[in-house]
Formats: sequence, structure tokens, C-alpha cells
Amino acid sequence: MAGDRGRLRPKGSRDRIRSLMLGVALIAFGLIAWLSRNKVPHAHSNSGSASYLQSSVNKASDYKVSPDDPEEAKGTIFVSIISYRDPDCKTTIEELFDQADYPERVFAGICEQNAEGPGAPEDCSLAHLPVRLRSNVRYHRMNASEAKGIPLARQLAASSFDNQDYFMQIDAHSVFAKGWDSLSVRLINQLRKCSKKPVLSHYPLAWGDENNPAIPRICHSKFTEQGVIRLDAAIEYAPSKDFVKVPYAAGGFMFFPGQVINEMPHDPHLPYLFEGDEILWSIRLYTHGWDVYTPNTNIIWHRYKTSADKVKKGDVYSDHGDRFQWLLSQALQKVRWMLDDTQEKPSDIVLKDFDRYKLGTDRPLTAWEEFAMVDIKNKTVNGKDKFCTTDLAKDLVCPGL
Repeated sequence: MAGDRGRLRPKGSRDRIRSLMLGVALIAFGLIAWLSRNKVPHAHSNSGSASYLQSSVNKASDYKVSPDDPEEAKGTIFVSIISYRDPDCKTTIEELFDQADYPERVFAGICEQNAEGPGAPEDCSLAHLPVRLRSNVRYHRMNASEAKGIPLARQLAASSFDNQDYFMQIDAHSVFAKGWDSLSVRLINQLRKCSKKPVLSHYPLAWGDENNPAIPRICHSKFTEQGVIRLDAAIEYAPSKDFVKVPYAAGGFMFFPGQVINEMPHDPHLPYLFEGDEILWSIRLYTHGWDVYTPNTNIIWHRYKTSADKVKKGDVYSDHGDRFQWLLSQALQKVRWMLDDTQEKPSDIVLKDFDRYKLGTDRPLTAWEEFAMVDIKNKTVNGKDKFCTTDLAKDLVCPGL
């Protein structure tokens, strides 16, 4: 038997063994590569806050379409989501991909602000997401005690933007129409006959009212006691093929070409700002040449009453101390000063990198005031009869298909 082990094998046998070993090696290499690409994101801690990092992430350029695919299949979509202790976040992410016609072209950036770590009820888990899509999601995670309000969260969520063709901004308690991705692209393409730079935005209907075909339109605003403009009326109108041009954009739903984010990124230097954020975005869009239209159909719905409401507004920043009130006052002053240069200039702490976040130069602020029928210096709003009606001026209507 010992002599048999030293005996040379026939050449054919040696070749088969080499082929078998090569095949095993290739299979092992492929398995390792697959596991690397589809590894579930893991938390990386950094002084109490964390970003979810992936060993491999899918890129917008990875999405390919066939020449035979319909027009609405073309183009990648980045979805910005912010979540403040929101247990509906995981369902929102799951439905975002599940309801898309082409989920591989959807990429999400999520800013999670939670009091508890991964695995908690408020965790924006990917556990129910198909493995092939998990690398389409990027996270930024921070403890809720470190949250500084909506503008910073929006900026962090958008920081993973990879020059996708389209950008959608939503909240973490959203519900989606079937084929929302194709629908949104189709509507933007229809609007291009009326505007070179179209934006879709409105306050979505409440989930639970999804059988209601009415379309909410933001058509009015008013000045708050702090002297900033708050979007006020969102009136529901019967469905129509037409889009309606309005001067207001809602933070909870916007869909536009990705070019917008390159032109006017989110300003993270507006600490704790809530009222004032939407009007500033509305006016920045307008002065950068973008036109906001109410969609002619419902694309998403909101769970306005969620279990996240158990976190009372008055308690959100209760542990942030006196500096919270001072920073908020400076953010509000920044909004007032940007829209009325006779106002006192705010602290430099909120003016960092200001040239990146100022109003645009394509159209002057006075043109927005004329369009919206708002007088910022005198704090008057007279546009309700113009926008809150079914008898709209022709220049506000863009015919749909």
C-alpha cells in the first residue's frame, strides 16, 4: 500500500484533479464576493453617534436599462428619509422598494435619530428587505439627544446622494402608490412641456384616506408670531389631469431632478428650525429657477398619526438646555434676514458656508413675492383667492395626459 501512494497517477487523472480544484476555488471566490456585496450594514460608533457603513455599496451607475424599456423606467432615484424615533421607518423602507416598479434603481439615504440602538422598535431595520437591495441603502445614525432639527437631518440624509437622476424627499412614515417610481418620473416628464425646471410637491393625504381621489394643494400661507412664513392651507380638490403651479414646496414630499441638490444643497446651519424651513426651501427653489407644481394624482400618503407621536413635541429637545433656545432664535433670525435684508444679521454660527445656501440669482425674491402675492416687509399674504380656487388663471395650469 505504501508503494501505491508513491506511484504516479495517469496524466488524465491529474488533469481532472486540477480541473476539480480550480472549480472549487472559483466557487469559493464567487461565494466570498457575493457575501461581501450583500453584507448587512453594521453600526460604527463615533463619540455617541454613528453612521451605518457597508463593505460594498451599489452605485447609481450600476443600474442599467434596456433600450426596449419604457421611458419611465429610465433614470435612477435617490430617496432622502429622516426619522426621529419613528417606529414606522422600517415599514416605509420596505414599502419604498416593494411598491417600486424598478426597485434596483431606487437608492435611499436615511438619517436616523433614535434614543435606542439597533434592534429597538424605532430602528430603521433592513431585515425584511431583499438582500440584493440592502446595498442601495445608506445610513447616518445619531442619538436622539444629539439631534439638531430638520435641516441638519435632511442634509445628513442627502449626503449619500450619488448624482442619481432624480431626488425624492419624504418622511419616515410614508406609504407609496404601486409603481410610484414610474409614476413620478412620468409626471416630471409631462411637466417639462411647461417648465424647464419642474418640481412636484404637496402635503400628501393621510393614510387611511387612500380611497379618496382628492389631491391636496398648498395654496396659502401666513406669518407666525416669530415673523416667518408658515405654509397654512392645503385644500383637497377633485382629481384632474392638470398640474397646478404654486409658490410653496412641502418638506414631507418633493420629487425633482437630481440637479436641484447640486444647485442648492440643504443648509445644515439652521439649528432646531421647524417653521421657516419649508418657506425658505420654497423661495430658494423659485430664485434658482425651479417651478413647483401640485401633482395631478397621489403618489404617497402620510401616517400623520403614528406611534412616534408618543414623543411629545415639547419633550423633543427638553434635555438640550438653554442653548437650544438661543440657537433656534438665531436660525429664525437667519430666515428673516435672508428674506429681508433690513433685518438684523444673525450670529456667524448660523452663517457658515453661507454662499452655498443663499437665495438663487435666476429670479429675484421680489418676483416670488409678486407670484405668491406676499409682502415680506409688511407681513401680508393675499394669494388665497389666486391659488385656493378651481377658477385658476391659465398661467398656473399645466395640462397633463
